[in-house]
Amino acid sequence: MPFVNYNNLLTRESLCDLYTKHYEVIYPTTRGGYIFACFADYDSAFAYAYDIERRYVEIKDDAVYYKSLNNPNQKVVYPTDSNAGKIALTRAINTYARQNVEVAYFDASEEFTYTTYESTDSLIENIESLSFADSIHVTPQEEKEKLYNRAFYVNNFQFIKVEDYDVVEVVATRQEDESEIPIKFDQIIDKQLEQAGVYTIQEKNSYGNVREYDVIYMPENKTASTWDVTINGTTKALDVSSESHEDISVDSLVLKDIKNDLDGEAIVKISSSAYDYVLTGSMDEIRGLCLDKEGTYKIKFIDRVGNNYSFNVNVSGKNYTESTVNSYVDVYNSIYIQKRDK
Repeated sequence: MPFVNYNNLLTRESLCDLYTKHYEVIYPTTRGGYIFACFADYDSAFAYAYDIERRYVEIKDDAVYYKSLNNPNQKVVYPTDSNAGKIALTRAINTYARQNVEVAYFDASEEFTYTTYESTDSLIENIESLSFADSIHVTPQEEKEKLYNRAFYVNNFQFIKVEDYDVVEVVATRQEDESEIPIKFDQIIDKQLEQAGVYTIQEKNSYGNVREYDVIYMPENKTASTWDVTINGTTKALDVSSESHEDISVDSLVLKDIKNDLDGEAIVKISSSAYDYVLTGSMDEIRGLCLDKEGTYKIKFIDRVGNNYSFNVNVSGKNYTESTVNSYVDVYNSIYIQKRDK
């Protein structure tokens, strides 16, 4: 049974193999850089941040010192000989631990968001005493395994021929139209496949044995969205895709639907002159977003391969109200703030 190429796909690591959303525990190093420790879920990230914060508790002359809730750079005494003091200390540690956990997304179009440092487990154990001039990401192996969401994306992949007993022929059949493409060995597949889609790979060896499996080829971003656009009191539907995404001027717009049939982990990133922070989220998290505050918005769609496109929207602000449902602020808070308020 053909094995080598299938195994190469199964064992290679790329951003396409991970869930995009994760949680980062952020700490400064002694030389000005930051450590971003990546976790698959909030509870794991918080538990780690809490453990780090406990290391800042100092016992001196039978008194317990920890950061003041009013000033993190100042340590104050917490009277742990009383229940009230113990509760106050625990509350303070909880507060600073929560503040150090951030929602984050791997963004294949920005290398910094996913480049990680090797030997991560030893770094994780001593994060508070590290010294880096530059900021780095680290992901414990246990967390990386929880982040795996493997899909056989074949972008930048090439099939190889080792021996006839392993493989002599590879054929890719596009499922949408059943077109068959013979695959050449030792040539990047991006030069051989033209259309995006799910392909069934058939590898045959000299004994006639066949291995069959599905792969995904995604040469462009396939995120498609539909917006309700309002101009001068008239609302109409606007379809946006990588083939159609012109800049527009509107009074307001609402994201009615969004999907990517080839990558359910694709993300949306929105920056605006109306707000001093960027809104990033999954397609499900961004769906329903209403943009009505005056400003220019850049809306960018990114998949896990790194394919992306964007368009700009100039919003007049004529329809703006502070009570807008699913506003930029509402969606941002639902993604980034709710966990901290627990």
